[in-house]
Amino acid sequence: MRITLFFMALTLLGACKSKEKDNHVAGLPADFEVFFQKFHTDSVYQMEHIIFPLEGHIRVMENQLEIINPIKWEKEDWIMHKPFNDHGGTFEQKYLMTGDIVVEKIRDKSDFFKMERRFAKLGEDWTLIYYGANN
Repeated sequence: MRITLFFMALTLLGACKSKEKDNHVAGLPADFEVFFQKFHTDSVYQMEHIIFPLEGHIRVMENQLEIINPIKWEKEDWIMHKPFNDHGGTFEQKYLMTGDIVVEKIRDKSDFFKMERRFAKLGEDWTLIYYGANN
């Protein structure tokens, strides 16, 4: 039930209209920025650039304890990820480069919701290789 509610919340967040912004982030490869734009606007492209089953985790709070559940996201259950929307400053997005991997972290200001995605360049193409979410 909690996972279903989580996916519904994620879908609602993604369905809201995104604020237009400059997507250039210093330190990220230029070809990643092109990939990232297309990844969030073309559903077929997105599905082609994810390694399924996709490794990840869901972190939930139960009885004031943080429980980390590993998960493998399956292709048939995937909900398309939309462009980042800060919802009027409620959310922030950060990027880290760790070797050849781009790590994207999104969180709300209260730290209730957090997510992490990892992208790697496999051959000529960038690919989503990890997705973790907290709620």
